[in-house]
Amino acid sequence: MPCSSVARNDVGVESAAEILLSLSKTSGLPETVHVNAACPERVEDIQPVRRESLGSPVYSPRKKLRMLASKWRSRALRLNRAAYKRKSKPDYQAAPEVHCKCCVSNLPHMLQNFLAMFKKEEKVIHSQAVNKFALSVHFISPQTYKFLRGFLPLPTPRRLQQLISKVDVIPGLSMCMLNVLKLKVSTLSYLAKNCVLCIDEMSIKSNLSYSISKDEVTGLVDLGSGCRMKVLAPSVLVFMIRGISANWKQPVSYHFVSESCRPTQIKPLLFQLIKELQKIGFLVSAVVSDMGSNFVELARNLGVTPDHPYFEFNGLKVHYLFDISHLL
Repeated sequence: MPCSSVARNDVGVESAAEILLSLSKTSGLPETVHVNAACPERVEDIQPVRRESLGSPVYSPRKKLRMLASKWRSRALRLNRAAYKRKSKPDYQAAPEVHCKCCVSNLPHMLQNFLAMFKKEEKVIHSQAVNKFALSVHFISPQTYKFLRGFLPLPTPRRLQQLISKVDVIPGLSMCMLNVLKLKVSTLSYLAKNCVLCIDEMSIKSNLSYSISKDEVTGLVDLGSGCRMKVLAPSVLVFMIRGISANWKQPVSYHFVSESCRPTQIKPLLFQLIKELQKIGFLVSAVVSDMGSNFVELARNLGVTPDHPYFEFNGLKVHYLFDISHLL
């Protein structure tokens, strides 16, 4: 629109100036403004005035609203872009069972049917097959079991401990323990199967107790295989195997004995245990004990000398070592 059409009188200019003066009093604008008197057809023609005290430009209210709207519009655009990227990116931690479908589909049908037994429910009653599977996996690799519990309703480690506590471990060589070790040895390398057999006697409190489940009195001298005596047992003889190149250990047998177990009683127990361990795949390379009088006599009966520090069993050399802490 040309300026001649709007400058027919001076009323418009004066009214615009009065409006600006009133806005400056209410919104904090300076009273001195520059008006384009030649063509005051829009409020945007008013030039901003810099305050000398603050040193920042002062805009009109409409300009401020436009700047604020532009700021929020750009922020909303950034949020929309971020939301689109998050929606398009798969979340592997939110639902791991969804991302494992492709892995399960490639498994054999037997394993697929086994995994189909697991369903996400509030209360899951685990069957005997599931408990056996959980015990086997946890015994072989606790880290693997922890990973599987992330998307399968497997029993908790505390529940597995309760199941193990129900296993009846009696004095003597336990076949149940040998079956567990047989499962463990199948996962070990050749070097990890090399182990030492440790023998030690420990003092215990002599006491009698009645086992309701077994209906028998415990605390008497018991060497296993039904060899019991009507004498309180003040000591216990324990056999434990420990890996040489791998960090693992497992007690395999215990016997309630009198104050000092005679070498003639220890020798058949030792040979029987070495024989059973060799059957399941372990390589017993040495026998370790302290320097008790009964163990010193046992080493002498086995033919162990400083020049001949081993004995042969089933064609294999088994070294006999005394504990270093007792030699110092």
